[in-house]
Amino acid sequence: MFESLSFEDLSQIDISIVTYVTNNLPAVSHMRIRDLADSVHVAPSTVMRFIRKVGYESYSDFRVAVQAESRKILGSDDDIIKNNIPVNDMISLGSDCDALLDQAVAIIEDAPVIYTIGIGSSAITAEYAALQFNYLGHTSIHHQNTFLPILWNEGFKNRKTLFILFSTSGETREIVQLADTLSKGGSPIISITNGHYNSLAKLSVLNIPYFTKSNRLSAFVDLSTQIPAIYVVESLTAKLYEARIGSQEKPL
Repeated sequence: MFESLSFEDLSQIDISIVTYVTNNLPAVSHMRIRDLADSVHVAPSTVMRFIRKVGYESYSDFRVAVQAESRKILGSDDDIIKNNIPVNDMISLGSDCDALLDQAVAIIEDAPVIYTIGIGSSAITAEYAALQFNYLGHTSIHHQNTFLPILWNEGFKNRKTLFILFSTSGETREIVQLADTLSKGGSPIISITNGHYNSLAKLSVLNIPYFTKSNRLSAFVDLSTQIPAIYVVESLTAKLYEARIGSQEKPL
């Protein structure tokens, strides 16, 4: 529902609202404007300005659009709880995903070293990505430590090292801080996130978004599925393999 928005037109507060709404569609579809404002830590008037900015005349119109988007992407909550929705129907990718994967392949093939980084459950996906890329001959290093001494790395200084960053929300503080440091140094960043209106996507040369329900129970407990992120990794791996076959390279 926010596909037509341009990052250049959004403030940091706007991005926070978009991120929260995108990651919590079912909950937002039942919220009052004050509830949404409290959830993103802004005033109701700020939410109203945002709603008008993105093209809705009233909060009621906005909430109807959120409800429609929630049904389109996720179906009903009852169906999800009863496991009546096949896994592949819980994975929604953008219409430009294939083109984004092709761009990612070109960037990866040009990188001498790849760091894959995530925190929590995203760290597991990042580790899996490094494993897959190494299988195909792309030197990859998985890191859970976002404070790794990257500034001592000559590849980083020469703007050659590629960083693939994983974050479900795209707002994980440590990952965003790392991305900010890397982007200022000129290192290319590919990010894989749930939705593309978030701080990490904005700091990346390429963002590959997926769209699924967020399931964060508290600040310290996030049960959001990693299946879409793994699907993106495996789709990317398949394209890298096709590129290798096309160049007639053979594994040792």
